[in-house]
Amino acid sequence: MPHPDRLRTPSILLLIAAGLGVQVSFAGALLFFGLGIASLINPLEFSAYPQELIGLGWTALVTLAVQLPVLVFASRRLNQRPIPEWPANGLKLASIGLAVWAVALIAGAWAAEQPYAWLALPPLQVLVVVLPLWWLVEVGRRGIRAGSQQRTWSLLGVSLAVTVPLTLILEIVIFGILIILLSAWLLGQPDTARQLRELVQQLQIYGPDPQILERALQPLQNQAWLRGGVLISLAGIVPLFEELLKPLALWGMARWRLRPAEGFVAGLTCGAGFALLETLTALTSSPAEAWQMLAVQRVGTGLLHIVTTGLVGWGLATAWSRQRYLALAFAFLSAVGLHAAWNTAGLGFLPGFSGQPIPGLNLAAAQVISLLVLMGVMLTILFVMNRRLAGAPAEIPAMPAESLQ
Repeated sequence: MPHPDRLRTPSILLLIAAGLGVQVSFAGALLFFGLGIASLINPLEFSAYPQELIGLGWTALVTLAVQLPVLVFASRRLNQRPIPEWPANGLKLASIGLAVWAVALIAGAWAAEQPYAWLALPPLQVLVVVLPLWWLVEVGRRGIRAGSQQRTWSLLGVSLAVTVPLTLILEIVIFGILIILLSAWLLGQPDTARQLRELVQQLQIYGPDPQILERALQPLQNQAWLRGGVLISLAGIVPLFEELLKPLALWGMARWRLRPAEGFVAGLTCGAGFALLETLTALTSSPAEAWQMLAVQRVGTGLLHIVTTGLVGWGLATAWSRQRYLALAFAFLSAVGLHAAWNTAGLGFLPGFSGQPIPGLNLAAAQVISLLVLMGVMLTILFVMNRRLAGAPAEIPAMPAESLQ
């Protein structure tokens, strides 16, 4: 029987954090919905598209919806009421959700071309993002007793409210430093500096149009420094920092000696929370003609975040409970390697870097194959890790206080 004093502090902190998260999310939803309606009424005064603003409003509502269960379960814990485990039939329900996802994807592609896309597309977008992420997490946690609903919702809530914003801020700071260094280097490269100024001017005039951007990048795409800089940034710096920060919510459980299986499922949950907010934001600003293709491609990105964070979560729990720090190093390097490989293959999505395109996809055949192979590898890792951990004996005791079980 857990000691009541051990349960109070984590639940009080979660109650406070979730309460603030609900307020901020609600205020954000009101702000974005209000700006979206204002842009419909008077489009001349608002440069942003109403669909994008309404989509951000729905994203804020999703964040709010995740925080509400955290509030409920933290309150139940403080009142010493039982917390139910995660439903055993979650995979069955999530598999039904995949059929709904297919319908929502088709409906969303149609709605994106309609004049009322600002109204119909955002809720469909939520379904298109949430349902495949849910299914992937359920596949990874099938047969594993990994704690209560409070733990799952708390990990999701912290990932949405803390991990994603913190990651964004740090990446902005890092790339800001890189831009400063690049600017200093360009002082001695007048021709290259002129080409970059022309590129910026074209972007300001025409916006991020793919065809315009591809033509503008033609003089620069053979520059070794540009290709190397993009590769180092997207396939080196980004994977390293994201894999360090995505399991941030899991660090709050370090003293509770999670079993490796519990760490794996907790990592899957953190990765899903990260992918949820990142994907919703990406789809919100996508052009109508590219919406469906981007929605499908982002399923692969969601799989990446879920699997890599699951690996790191497994490594952290193995290190904490069994002092196997080499396992943590192997898991982290594997996660960074998978992320780097995915981003390298995904560079084909950048105009000017893609080689000979496939009609309608703007991706080289080798890059399409690479992404599909990587998705196959990650799905295999997900199934293999689940099968291995679901059958593992629970010889390591769960969290002594069971405060999030």
